[in-house]
Amino acid sequence: MASNYWINLEQFTPYELTVTAIGWLFWITLYALIIRSIVKDEYVEMPWICVLGNIAWEFVWGFLFYDSINLGELFIWSYRAWFLLDIFILIGLFKYGRKQIEIPEIKQYFIPICLIGIGIFASLYSSFIASGFDHKWGSQSAYISNVVISLLFISLFLRQFRFKKFSKIMGWCKCLGTLAYTIVYFSFDPPNSFVHIIGGVVFFLDIIYLYLLYSRQGKSWVAGPAPEGFNN
Repeated sequence: MASNYWINLEQFTPYELTVTAIGWLFWITLYALIIRSIVKDEYVEMPWICVLGNIAWEFVWGFLFYDSINLGELFIWSYRAWFLLDIFILIGLFKYGRKQIEIPEIKQYFIPICLIGIGIFASLYSSFIASGFDHKWGSQSAYISNVVISLLFISLFLRQFRFKKFSKIMGWCKCLGTLAYTIVYFSFDPPNSFVHIIGGVVFFLDIIYLYLLYSRQGKSWVAGPAPEGFNN
């Protein structure tokens, strides 16, 4: 049936597909807000290494290994939608990503480093999947990546919150989007204790990030002086 081609209601319940779609909506909103921040503030509010890993993961799963994604064609295109938005984020990273970096040598060769990084991430994800270590929707690699993303969000915030105001809405979108996937995986794959545990770790780190946002950057927040080179 055409409906099952786009949304697989034969193998999955409306609850499972709805919660999965909610997770996707939060993450797509996060990407849209990051793009808005790039245009408005000339700043990429996602750690630069995370941008490289994300676009590589989305390319690998959206265009190379998508055949194993059995949620329906609509969900395959959700991976590709992330990738397309990440192209805009990557362009912004090339222009403004150096603002996150204090090391002169990385700043000097930033774009080549980014391109090499994307290639490395794509090779690692592809070999991880081809070796049979990943789930058919990419959950294992996605959650491993998400731990790194959550840690680097905290690191970026602690390094730069004194002169850059970070978005609470973005923090909530990342937290709730990933939490939706973590919740639905108890239904999708109950024996997969790795995903359940690592999902809890990501949620814990995201709560820490939100706590930092609210405790250190509240209504009394006043921008401090930016370090030398921040506007370059």
